[in-house]
Amino acid sequence: MRNDKVNPSYYVKNGMSCLDAIKAITQGLDGFEGFCIGNVTKYTWRWKEKNGVEDLRKAREYLDFLILEQEEEHGIKTDRTTSD
Repeated sequence: MRNDKVNPSYYVKNGMSCLDAIKAITQGLDGFEGFCIGNVTKYTWRWKEKNGVEDLRKAREYLDFLILEQEEEHGIKTDRTTSD
């Protein structure tokens, strides 16, 4: 792994950068949706090479933020609990 603090190698997989993937999957989403999905992508993209389970928990947190926002927006009531 190259030691580049700005563009670490774990942000490129099979010739595709994480940034390019985020741009593609967030196209057409509103600001908050794009923010959450971008972070989910970033943390799941790098989890094995950087912070392991900690990154998976961060990804889950952003996914939970988005789920909660969507439930509120669409009037969906759920009794959901998450555990670490």
